Amino acid sequence: MKVTGEKFAGFKTRAILAICKSYKYRVIESFVAKPNDSWVMGQVRDRDLLTLQTCTPVPTFEKRLIVRAERI
Repeated sequence: MKVTGEKFAGFKTRAILAICKSYKYRVIESFVAKPNDSWVMGQVRDRDLLTLQTCTPVPTFEKRLIVRAERI
């Protein structure tokens, strides 16, 4: 495994490079949630899901955009 770092727009970034498998996902839903809605990051029984979240609307931290994808 190789770890690299560099400065970008004043922030420290890190990249981890490793030999790994490739997976394919299909987006199944997206929705907006409140910042304290931690249930959105919980596991879903018998499903292989990837959950991504970001702040919305840009540039505030008022809500979270949640995108879920299922491995195909």
